[in-house]
Amino acid sequence: MSEPQSAFLKFKTSREVLARWLDAKPSLASRWHDWREIGGEWYLARGVTSLATATDADLAETLGGADQRLASFADNRELLTALVTHTAEAPELWVSAFDQAGEAFVAGSLTYSENLEDFIVFLAVARGVADDLDPADHGLAVIHNYLWGGEEEQNTTAAVQMTSGASSLLPKPKQPDAASAFLPIVDALLGGQLPSGFSTRDELALLN
Repeated sequence: MSEPQSAFLKFKTSREVLARWLDAKPSLASRWHDWREIGGEWYLARGVTSLATATDADLAETLGGADQRLASFADNRELLTALVTHTAEAPELWVSAFDQAGEAFVAGSLTYSENLEDFIVFLAVARGVADDLDPADHGLAVIHNYLWGGEEEQNTTAAVQMTSGASSLLPKPKQPDAASAFLPIVDALLGGQLPSGFSTRDELALLN
């Protein structure tokens, strides 16, 4: 039985900045060189391998696959729409909208994927917003198991923080706080509701 992990991002920024990012071409994953920090064991070209010790060739193949997918989309709007709507296993399990206060944009799918390449694609999309963020803006993205098993099994695979002009993978000790930041949104979606402060589930087409 498939047990996909969830993927969510949140940007504290203006609608103008977000619209500019949505209309931009997606950044390629190979732009960043810290993906080994995700850690864990994954099925790569030569079988199950620790990401931290994977060969450069194995990692390059994974990043190449991610880059090919990222480059196939015209802009971040088209890509993000595909990532959150096409992976959700039910209509209520995704969101991509600004809160009513206009302070934060949230997008994600509760049933995103189990695959490292998919995770890198999502995180690369999120990291690209750093190019457009203003100095006071910031963002966060997580890959986390919110759905399956007991509390001890609901771990964070990766988390990324974004600021103006920069992004970085969070170390393991900081990942629980990053995952917790999305719990109110997750709880609302699991209850069949829109997150508190949101009036619509899908605002991507309106952000221009």
